Amino acid sequence: RCWSPSWQWRRFVFVEQFVFGNLVLPVVLLTQLVLVGSLSWRWRRSVFVEQFVLGNLVLPVVLLTQLVLVGRFVFGNLVLLVPLVAVEEFVFVNLVARAVRVAGASRLG
Repeated sequence: RCWSPSWQWRRFVFVEQFVFGNLVLPVVLLTQLVLVGSLSWRWRRSVFVEQFVLGNLVLPVVLLTQLVLVGRFVFGNLVLLVPLVAVEEFVFVNLVARAVRVAGASRLG
């Protein structure tokens, strides 16, 4: 299942979302700072401050979501490595067992 094209595509989308989020995020933060720093429209300042605060409350959720997606990507790659480790252990155990059998046979013979 892990090697299916749909899984690969989803993994790519997660990484793409993470990169896109990191590119958009500084622009959003900069925009909010500019809005908060604007002194020309005093009656709108409170609205801008509210947007900035809301942005700061929403921002950790967005970042956490991206980290979860990256975590899935990393976890997916680690899961793919597990079968390879199991194969290596199987080969190693068979080589050791064969060496022990050969050594035992040479002692008996």
